[in-house]
This record gives sequence, C-alpha cells and structure tokens, in this order.
Amino acid sequence: MKVKSTSGRIAPLLLALFLGVSLGVGLFTFGYAQGSSYLTDDPAACGNCHVMRENVESWQKSSHRKAAVCNDCHTPPGMIPKYSTKALNGVFHSWAFTTAH
Repeated sequence: MKVKSTSGRIAPLLLALFLGVSLGVGLFTFGYAQGSSYLTDDPAACGNCHVMRENVESWQKSSHRKAAVCNDCHTPPGMIPKYSTKALNGVFHSWAFTTAH
C-alpha cells in the first residue's frame, strides 16, 4: 500500500483555497462596484464612472436622448458580442483605475 506524501495532499488544498479566495474577491468586487448595473442599457450605468459623467450629461441635453442610448452606438449588435464588449471594457476600465494607468 502506497501512502500519499504530505505535499500530494496539500497541493489540491492550496489550489482550492486560491480559487475560493479569487472567486470571493471577484464576487465582492463585482457587488461593491455595482457590476450588475452595467448589464443594463440604462445610460445612468455609464454615468457611474466619474470619467463618463460629462458624456452622459451631454447626451441627456442632446437630441440623441430620445433616439438612442449609449449601447446603441458603443456596443456591437447581438447579445454575445454586446456583453463580451461590455465585459472586456469593464475589465480594462477596472484595471486602469485600480492601477492608475
């Protein structure tokens, strides 16, 4: 009978711990940043980002307000391309503001 070494038992536990912590931090960050609001077509979600507030205010005063929302022009058509674009932009924006780049 072969007995597993201590390192053979610890590696899966460390991997599970790492994955659990990563998932927990990711979910906390998504909730804290009101990530679900970015899944909508509501232009107010774009205004959550301080860099975009002027753009949203300008759109609210324009004639485009009655014709289109941000996603109509700034994301591709179709559910998968639209949400893929929104997810990638969210990751890039989060990275830029977190690292000050």
